[in-house]
Amino acid sequence: MCGIVGYYTYNVRRDLKFILDGLFNGLRRLEYRGYDSAGIAIDVVDVFPSTQAKIAGKEEVITEENGVGDCQGPMIIKEVGKVDALERLAYDTVERDQLDLKREFRSQVCIAHTRWATHGPPSAVNSHPIASDPEGQFIVVHNGIITNYNLIKDFLQQQQQQQQVPPPGRASCGTAWEGSGAAGEAAGGAAAPVLQQQQHVPQPLAGGYDHFMQKEIHEQPESLLQTMRGRVQFQRPAVGNPYLTQRVKLGGLVEHGAAVNRGRRVILIACGTSFHACLAARQTLEEFCEVPVSLELASDFLDRRGPIFRDDTCFFLSQSGETADTLRALEYAKAHGALCVGVTNTVGSAISRMTHCGMHLNAGYEIGVASTKAYTSQILAVTMMALQLAEDSISKRERRDAIIDELGGWGAWG
Repeated sequence: MCGIVGYYTYNVRRDLKFILDGLFNGLRRLEYRGYDSAGIAIDVVDVFPSTQAKIAGKEEVITEENGVGDCQGPMIIKEVGKVDALERLAYDTVERDQLDLKREFRSQVCIAHTRWATHGPPSAVNSHPIASDPEGQFIVVHNGIITNYNLIKDFLQQQQQQQQVPPPGRASCGTAWEGSGAAGEAAGGAAAPVLQQQQHVPQPLAGGYDHFMQKEIHEQPESLLQTMRGRVQFQRPAVGNPYLTQRVKLGGLVEHGAAVNRGRRVILIACGTSFHACLAARQTLEEFCEVPVSLELASDFLDRRGPIFRDDTCFFLSQSGETADTLRALEYAKAHGALCVGVTNTVGSAISRMTHCGMHLNAGYEIGVASTKAYTSQILAVTMMALQLAEDSISKRERRDAIIDELGGWGAWG
């Protein structure tokens, strides 16, 4: 896990102090994702005059600025330890190189990275950003492990590209050219004119807790209640036939419930924490639906190209709704005619758009790397689906009502 911060302005006056403070504040908010090393890359030359000259058809000239001579490449600063250590080193470097903190830039591109080392020890060399060459033509940061780094490295060596490469695992700056399948950002060259857009980014706070994971553990009673709110009737009807009242109603499943019950089998497909949520909920789904329920890790399922039939129902679970392997498995199942059901925590995500039906968790924003409230809400969501699908089963009424009554006890927490 790593944290990535990007900063870009065009024709907006901001001094160097403002830019650095923005980068470090962003890194501190992502420090829970990486805390053993960090780095930044910033432009030390304002390229705005150059781009304006190019637009006007004039000769491009960038004058010496901030005492940096003819150096036009980004300045990269990396340090082992917390973000505070990087900040101290950055300001020491600014003082050493006689850079003016009050100098205003009208164009600026910066990237910053805080690392949680998974391959290669924490060190300044292994830290990001990574430069493609001594001139810094491309500057790259990435999250995750680039597993095909050897292929990329061989390709670049064949192209006689001189590069600065970390040890195996955290990979190669060649991702700026060829791509790697890992998330990342790159900066380099002159900034291009774009429309300025003001956006408000959510600023989650840990409140009175020591860290986000602790906060989210204590938020689970509320997140579970939000998952059930408006979907579960906790109290049994006082009058009339109680079995004529629908106690669990998931709007996204109403039109397709009969198709699930008539199907050949149910397949739960997910990755990571969502896979373990499926593992915990599978027995309940199998008990109430009375159809075979299998569990598939999305990446393994894709490697095997497992058989999918038109009367299968495939459940796809993903907190973000954007998990790459789960999305590919969804495309595969949909192409083979299966009924696809999505369970995500993100409204408007790719999985929620591509599936035939499903439900949102409403568990709230989750920041902690180790999932807590999204995991428990996923288990609850699959359980609620099983309860709705078993609504017409007389033999399961007592067991079903007992579970819903227990869920009502959870609702009392809220």
